Amino acid sequence: MNPRLPLEWLRYIAQFGARRDADGWRWKIDPALRFGGFGPWRPEWSLLRLPGLSVPFLGMLAGVEEPMGWATTREILAPHLPADAALHVFADTGHFIHLERPRQVADLVLGFLA
Repeated sequence: MNPRLPLEWLRYIAQFGARRDADGWRWKIDPALRFGGFGPWRPEWSLLRLPGLSVPFLGMLAGVEEPMGWATTREILAPHLPADAALHVFADTGHFIHLERPRQVADLVLGFLA
């Protein structure tokens, strides 16, 4: 379903990230993420907490709007970011930035942690 990724990479990801159940294939999701079950959630609730962060912040944002991204843009985030936040927008990249740009994500994270 991702037109930006080569078929070979998608097949590689699927062999580790998906499982076959009786009713078909589905993505493996860590139950610790606890998707659903506690009621409605709105992304702006998290935005309201960002200015108070007291730790370094590295944000990565997809440049391609997709349903899982809640249409978040740099302009929406900017007023909520801590003063010393680092935000990188990946143009031509969708919600799963780490799958589409693994090397660039790794380089950003390693540089940030250094």
